[in-house]
Amino acid sequence: MERIEGLLREHHERRLQENPKAKTIKRPFGQLKARKSPDKWNYREDDLLRWAKENRPDLVRVKEEPNKQQLKQKTQVKDGWVYTEDGERVEGVMVTPGEIQYKVEVK
Repeated sequence: MERIEGLLREHHERRLQENPKAKTIKRPFGQLKARKSPDKWNYREDDLLRWAKENRPDLVRVKEEPNKQQLKQKTQVKDGWVYTEDGERVEGVMVTPGEIQYKVEVK
């Protein structure tokens, strides 16, 4: 099967060289289709960020988000609500107790 697919691919490549618009070729058994996958961009994040900060700050995005890990360490949960050490309720967070999950494993 691989040999046939290889021959059909070669045939299609030749047709595309002759006519770049021949992306789909209809045959009695079906169709041959050629589609280009999108270009893959490979980033070295540190180098790119350094360059953008120095040359194009408009291409730098600053993302603000709460530090949820520290929030869990520095707060307490009471009746589903989250409170600071001072007793102030933290807005935007509720805690739903986890459920017990049962699982049977068979070997």
